[in-house]
Amino acid sequence: MNKTVSIAELNKRYMRDAAFAHLRTGSNFVPGDGPLSARVMIIGEAPGRTEDAEGRPFIGRAGAVLERMLEEYAGIQRNQCYITNVLKFRPPGNRDPEEEEASAARGYLAEELMIIEPAITVLCGKFAYQLVFPDGQMSVEHGKERYKRGRLYLPTYHPAVALYNSLMLEDLRKDFSTLQRLLLAA
Repeated sequence: MNKTVSIAELNKRYMRDAAFAHLRTGSNFVPGDGPLSARVMIIGEAPGRTEDAEGRPFIGRAGAVLERMLEEYAGIQRNQCYITNVLKFRPPGNRDPEEEEASAARGYLAEELMIIEPAITVLCGKFAYQLVFPDGQMSVEHGKERYKRGRLYLPTYHPAVALYNSLMLEDLRKDFSTLQRLLLAA
């Protein structure tokens, strides 16, 4: 089965999953976006208002920060990355994903990773990070390459953090510079 068909089937199952029924009310499904052959997969938390309205991940203000980090520090363009979220529906009031929601999304995200087969997966924010590394601490491990089941991961802070705390920009710059180094080595 080809990747396009596999992703389409995965998205259909996710959209119909009863575990997300409470999120479907008043929220649109926001699937992953980008080339299915991407070397870099970026996983965020959940769609925000702009993403929900437009149906694409990371296109709001945090997305602008992400694009800047990718271009200026990792040396790649957004359109070279496959970008997705832990949750594919916007949580009410833009709240954090709940444990049951993240747990229900885990298998779908694992399958999405298997379909895309990226060389490097960037985990943006604690929810994406803790889904893969439940006992990890973002403040300690951001910007450090991690491996699990033969996959290379790079945890980093969610780009939205720079919108509220400009001091975090330096950490993001360093983390995305690490992404560039990893890409050159891969």
